[in-house]
Amino acid sequence: MRAPWTFALVLLAATVAAGDEPIQVESLALEDLLDLDVAAATKVPVPLSASPAVGAVVKRDQIDDFGWLSLNDVLYTQPGFFPSMDYERRTVGARGEREDWNNNRILLLIDGMPQNDVETGTAFTWETTPLFLAQRVELLRGAGSALYGSYALNGVVSLDTPTVADLGAEHARARFTLGDDGTQRFDVLGGQASRFADLVLAYDYFRTPGDQRLDYDASGRTDPSGALERFKPGDKRASSCFFLKADGKGPLAGFTLTLQEQTWSFGTYRGWLYFIPDHDEDMTESRQMVALRYRTPPAGAWRQEVALQLQRHGYDEQARLYPAGAPALYPGGVNEHVITALYDVFARAQVTRLLPDEASILAGAEYTALFYDGDDLHDASVDLNDPSGAPPPVADVVELPPLYEPIQGHVVSKVAVFGQLVSGQLLGDSLELTLGLRFDDLFFHYTELTPGRPERSRSYEDLSPRAAVVWRPAHDLSLKLMVARAFRTPTPVELFASNSWTTAPADPQTLRGERQDTVELAADWRILPGLRLRANGFAARLDDEISYAVTGTEIVNRFSDTRVGLESELVYDVTLPGALQLDGWLSYSLVKLVDETVYDPGLAPESDVWRAPSQLVKAGLRLRRGRFAVALQAMGQGEERRAATDVATEAYRALRPDVVPAWLLVDASARVQATDWVRLGVTVRNLFDSAGRMAAPADVPFDDHVPERRVLFQLDLGL
Repeated sequence: MRAPWTFALVLLAATVAAGDEPIQVESLALEDLLDLDVAAATKVPVPLSASPAVGAVVKRDQIDDFGWLSLNDVLYTQPGFFPSMDYERRTVGARGEREDWNNNRILLLIDGMPQNDVETGTAFTWETTPLFLAQRVELLRGAGSALYGSYALNGVVSLDTPTVADLGAEHARARFTLGDDGTQRFDVLGGQASRFADLVLAYDYFRTPGDQRLDYDASGRTDPSGALERFKPGDKRASSCFFLKADGKGPLAGFTLTLQEQTWSFGTYRGWLYFIPDHDEDMTESRQMVALRYRTPPAGAWRQEVALQLQRHGYDEQARLYPAGAPALYPGGVNEHVITALYDVFARAQVTRLLPDEASILAGAEYTALFYDGDDLHDASVDLNDPSGAPPPVADVVELPPLYEPIQGHVVSKVAVFGQLVSGQLLGDSLELTLGLRFDDLFFHYTELTPGRPERSRSYEDLSPRAAVVWRPAHDLSLKLMVARAFRTPTPVELFASNSWTTAPADPQTLRGERQDTVELAADWRILPGLRLRANGFAARLDDEISYAVTGTEIVNRFSDTRVGLESELVYDVTLPGALQLDGWLSYSLVKLVDETVYDPGLAPESDVWRAPSQLVKAGLRLRRGRFAVALQAMGQGEERRAATDVATEAYRALRPDVVPAWLLVDASARVQATDWVRLGVTVRNLFDSAGRMAAPADVPFDDHVPERRVLFQLDLGL
């Protein structure tokens, strides 16, 4: 992160291959452009219209022309998904459920390997995962646990990185992005073929000042006039990512080795406790991942896969929990510093048998183990375990016990077995049945932090069934009925994080895992060549949502609810006179709350969707001709209702409306291929500088804001 320009240019030079023949990419027929194959739904590639799922496929050229920089940018264009935010993280809400800081109800895959964080279950869908790595992205909405286990409640995001063949005549490509607010991004990616392996190397560097608008916090600090004071949030962010993939050839055919190193630093925006820090925080995290996978060639009837992945997530965080004098009990403020790491081992073995008539059977097993062996450092400026809450009388720094003391020296294990049957054409040319079942068992021993330190054990067992029927009454029409269960087991941060004010762990003996049962009826209709209508209705029952209690930092099961909704999308890709190519989408989503049962005594039952929009409207349009491309996209959301517990303080109601108004954002992009190897582009985010809000999840005097207008200039190089 200290020398991004130097690293990017060195890597670009190192990966340029000389003398290879250009690789021609086969063009698709027009009717196939809107019905690309997806593999994430069944792990067997089938056209999206025939897959037992609803979703989309996003290609590299769309990512470039619309100026998308993160997976969030892509997800926000899809029906049912909407922007959410908690602390510094830009998260992804879905189907009327706001997503909190952990962003762990979406499963993220890169080249088929799970990427969710070992501590929080987080799917890093913001800038930390560079979209520049993607050759294509598959997006599946709804339950995905029958194949993938925990976290796939709201969907699966599968990012495929390019191969050397995908790079074609461009053996390396680089992108330099500069924003008018100081945002910078440098990306470089290249491939090199050799006798025993094809190598793909990539590097990404990103930094931004973030949101610098003055805003309120929950500290109650006032200016000289007695009014609540506004402060500049700590939203500066930076990240870097190095990625290497080696696809074996010859005697190593079938083996793939990937190495990934990510580092990111950030501020906590309004602070961990909604107190904007009075000076910059030094928050740095890093993640190292090594994966080795073997797959048999795809030509045979039997396909096997064996995969092993190691992950280390390290932390060096100096959080400013309270600014000086807020509250008055701590005139010098409160700091907490932790240096620690958690380790994760993931293993998978699966086999697929391709049967006659495009039928298949899949079976597999997975094992995951989490290790923690204490902190290198954990201290604070006050005793965070002192029940009196008083500052220490003498010491400047108080040494604290380990952050994950309950599992120090223990192993947190998860085993899973899963199977799937796809009937293909065994039931006829127009009817296909998919049946899936997965069993997961998360089990562990831990030490209770009570007198006597008793050893306890706990397990979370989940059965995830799935059944889907796809009926094609006509060549251009597919009807789908899908029933599935997804789940999310509590994460280590929810169960074991201790000796800190950032969270009070739940009691593992009483905290229940989340489950979501979903029934969907969907249609995929090719109205005309290049024009498709996709629509689905759903009913989803979420049981035992896990989050912070309304009145504190304790982790609890807050509520269960049932929602029904409709998601519709018209997608098009047509050729107009004058060799003008036009493509895009238009979508509308609606969700309603049917019933809700509340377990947190600080939360009041609600009659409709709260802290989330019930209506979404989205549109995109791209025009291409020769060397030029212009793209527009719009995202609008309806009003957001606040929870009744979020409007309890009358003084705050004058600073934010009881109902968050509807808003509309428009982005615009333009690209020109200046030469065969130089492309110039400009993207304007929030073209009309709309002042949209997202409901903050507490009784506080502020809301989260959509970003202000920002102009991004891009230079793409291809060699």
